[in-house]
Amino acid sequence: MPPEKTVARVDPLAEPEVSPLVYERDWARPPRAREFWDGHWIGFLFLLPFVVMFLLHEPLGMTDAALMGDRVSANYNLLTFASLFFGSLAYVIYAFTLPIVKGRGWSWVMPKIIFLVAFWGVALLVVSSMSLLHPVKPDL
Repeated sequence: MPPEKTVARVDPLAEPEVSPLVYERDWARPPRAREFWDGHWIGFLFLLPFVVMFLLHEPLGMTDAALMGDRVSANYNLLTFASLFFGSLAYVIYAFTLPIVKGRGWSWVMPKIIFLVAFWGVALLVVSSMSLLHPVKPDL
């Protein structure tokens, strides 16, 4: 009579590629290039151009006026706002597309939208308080 088949357990110490602390092989596996670019964090890269342009606003000496002042400042401020608007649009599209196309789960969509609303709130608050950096001195 043949022996019954038993399920052999893999000893993690017997496999040199798996750490003894890791019992799931895929946990320690480095991500493949395709998985790396399909992650949830990619959406935040769409907001990065606005952050960079806004941080360069003061060192470049641009005025706070949106469409007033010299032409260079007006164009720069318009492009900064356009990068915020289109980056936010791409962020929202990516937030909804990732669960539909890749099946990554809908649990991340609402926190991403809440983050975007908070991001806009902080951006508008900082833009409105930019005038405090250079207060107007009264003439005596």
